[in-house]
Amino acid sequence: MEKTAETEEREGEKWTKCIFTLRLTRFTGRHPAELIPENLKEKEIKLVRYCLYEWHYRIGAEKTLEAEETAAILAGQPIKTVFW
Repeated sequence: MEKTAETEEREGEKWTKCIFTLRLTRFTGRHPAELIPENLKEKEIKLVRYCLYEWHYRIGAEKTLEAEETAAILAGQPIKTVFW
């Protein structure tokens, strides 16, 4: 996880832009029958999130991608919040 110098004000609080390096392992538990394609299994990606609270920075935590982020990875097309 890398904190950047970029911040964003939300309701009077300063959120910090963070870039997480994630390893793709599986689809969410909501879709247990779906298997991650072999060419993407264990691939490392960069995920952009804004963090405020201590638990936002926790290393080793699982992250769930948004639907458009999953679609971008499957299509091999980086977007603003996910790239490699």
